[in-house]
Amino acid sequence: MPPILLNHPLPMQRVRIYVRRSDAEYVSRRLMELGVMHVIRLEERRGDIEEALRKIERAVEMIDEILAFKRGRTVNVQITKLEILSADIENLVSETEKIYNEVSYRSRRIKEIENRLVEYYRLRRIMSMMPGSLSLEEINYTGRYVSTRLVSGKPESLRSFLEIVKGLVTPIYYSEKTDTSAALIAFSTSVADKVEEQIRSHGLLVVTVPEEMRGAGSVSELLARLDKSMSELEEKYRVEKSELNEYINRVLVDLVKTRIIITNHAEKLRALLSSVSSKYITVLEGWVPRNRLGELEGIDRPLYLEHRAPRRGEEPPTLLSNPGFIKYFEPIVKFFGVPRYWEWDPTPIIAYSFALFFGLMLGDMGYAILILLATIFILDKLAGYPESEDYFLFKKALILSSIVGFVVGFLGGSFLGDTLDYLSSITGLNLSYSITTVFTDPIQFLVLSLIIGLIHVNISHAITAVKQWREKNTGDFLVEIGLFVSEIFGIPYVLYKMLGVQLPIIAPETAQLYLYGALIGVVIIIAGMIKSMGGLGLLMWMFSLTGLLGDVLSYARLAGVGLATIYLAMSFNQLAAMAYNGSSAILGGVAGALLGAVAAALILFIGHLINTGLSALGSAIHSLRLCFVEFLSKFYEGDGYLFEPLRIVIRTRYVIE
Repeated sequence: MPPILLNHPLPMQRVRIYVRRSDAEYVSRRLMELGVMHVIRLEERRGDIEEALRKIERAVEMIDEILAFKRGRTVNVQITKLEILSADIENLVSETEKIYNEVSYRSRRIKEIENRLVEYYRLRRIMSMMPGSLSLEEINYTGRYVSTRLVSGKPESLRSFLEIVKGLVTPIYYSEKTDTSAALIAFSTSVADKVEEQIRSHGLLVVTVPEEMRGAGSVSELLARLDKSMSELEEKYRVEKSELNEYINRVLVDLVKTRIIITNHAEKLRALLSSVSSKYITVLEGWVPRNRLGELEGIDRPLYLEHRAPRRGEEPPTLLSNPGFIKYFEPIVKFFGVPRYWEWDPTPIIAYSFALFFGLMLGDMGYAILILLATIFILDKLAGYPESEDYFLFKKALILSSIVGFVVGFLGGSFLGDTLDYLSSITGLNLSYSITTVFTDPIQFLVLSLIIGLIHVNISHAITAVKQWREKNTGDFLVEIGLFVSEIFGIPYVLYKMLGVQLPIIAPETAQLYLYGALIGVVIIIAGMIKSMGGLGLLMWMFSLTGLLGDVLSYARLAGVGLATIYLAMSFNQLAAMAYNGSSAILGGVAGALLGAVAAALILFIGHLINTGLSALGSAIHSLRLCFVEFLSKFYEGDGYLFEPLRIVIRTRYVIE
């Protein structure tokens, strides 16, 4: 029978395959081709495999370092299963090392040029502060009696230094800029150690002329040489950067293909490493879906194959199996968390809930059509990995949810807000209609939202009650039962006594009995809380009731977001009409009408485009919140892990991150 509210993950079997040690790699490759086994452990030639895996992991690191030069770029590659299976891994790793060494060598050269440029820029800035006629021989001269030094640093540091060594040195030249200063100082060689100690303690730099520049006779000649050298270095830097970029572009596709191929091979090696091996026999162990056990019989070299059902205490991987359109909503459940193998899969109820909530909050035919078109024709271009199965399913879920939004809009007669009303007045045709006013009347929509919330929240509490009963959590089970009793008697009582709603199930003489029934529910809640929390339950019980009320009221967002979409659309329509009418009235004639039409069209285009984006985001985000916070959080843990079989993974599009 197809699932209605909840489902179960696909049944698994724990499988052991015994093979000759010499056949282990062949069997591993066959398992990759079949893609049916989530490997637990496997072993063969551990030392050799570990060394091969280390080389591959290092090669992947090298490739990622090279790809970092192209961060943010998407690379489309064509790769086949045959290429992955027949690739010469050692040759690919060797070629990767060659490319990495070439890129590293070019990068080091660029870095050296960059460092030399920084050094020359710093030297030029300091030297430009000295007189052009100053001889370079007078800089950093050490004689028998007199020495000189050209020092540079922050202005306050240099001034402090000159003040402290006032009696020891004589400033010959001093120049200061906003963030740096320089001084040529002379001093007796006998106090050179003291002066140099003060230079270091003040964080100053003794400026030296590089060896290749010492042929210049004066500061002006040095500056000319620096300008020429910097110009040459800048050109060399540009050329080297361009050549490196061109080189990486030439090898980029091959690198991405290599990464995909060796990553697949690494997965096989890790599977081999996680095995248990004897001298002659290797044991491959893992989880296989029960409905695919027959495929293992196609492997022709196993000595023996055994399988069994999972035991309590074991935690098999989860493989979701939902029929039809329900499968489209699996990525939403995975976003919250993957169900454990022994846990219910809530995808069916989430499928109905998300589609309904999204549709109610969208509630407009025009926006539904625009979101459908954007999902079909634009969304692929924004996705990092559109080949992903989860992306494909989520795209289908958005399409289906948008169709629900179209149906809600059709029932309410909403097309881009009240556009049909304007079209009716322009064309004279009766295009405006409304099958129901529920989705346009705030009070009716709010009441509908709260009714949906009450039903949805109680479904989650019902599932929670069953779960607590199965797990023998008596206290929590009593709390859930108490909530139901309180609601069954309390809601009719409040509607009848406080809101004056006449209910056929309540007669004046029986109204008091409903109050007693609600109080019995409260007593059951208190008993359950005490059972679960001890004496603290006497204080915490009330939060169960207020939490239920808060959860139900949270569904008012269905009406809020839905009405906001329509009212915002109507506002843009009204602004466009005002722009058209105002322009026509002020300018008059064809010019006024034409200008008004352009202004109105611009307002409508921008306004409805913005509202489309807001509607899509708001409907999706608030639907997720209602499904996650108000519903799944009551009973769903979602701490399982996905079934990931040993298989070949082919990606035709790779986004560098």
